[in-house]
Amino acid sequence: MLEFFTGKVPFFYIPHDAMVIAMILDGEFPRRPDDDRVVARGLDESMWQLMMDCWHAMPSERPSAADLVSRLAAALDLKSASTSVGAEGLTTRTLPREDSFLGDSPRRQQNGPRSILETRLRSFFGASKRGFR
Repeated sequence: MLEFFTGKVPFFYIPHDAMVIAMILDGEFPRRPDDDRVVARGLDESMWQLMMDCWHAMPSERPSAADLVSRLAAALDLKSASTSVGAEGLTTRTLPREDSFLGDSPRRQQNGPRSILETRLRSFFGASKRGFR
């Protein structure tokens, strides 16, 4: 989600993967951006809290897919209510289930805040294996 608001990967400001790994293992999260562009895109307190909840170290404490949908819909409703565009001017399209990003079996993601670490490690070790053939 953070990448949607910033257009950058989490921890983009950290130059070395080893430093990112150490930060994640220490329980640190990406810095909250506060520039006007990111705020204009909708990164408010509720969106930041949602991201923090998704990064919780305990998988059982992270929001379920249903919770995410509910919280995102509520945030969208608040944003819509605060704009001058009326709901009658908007159209709604429901995606068929097979087109949905949730797929056929929505479930909790089990890797949480370590996903950045795991992605970087997979990328590194994949590149290493390819380089040593």
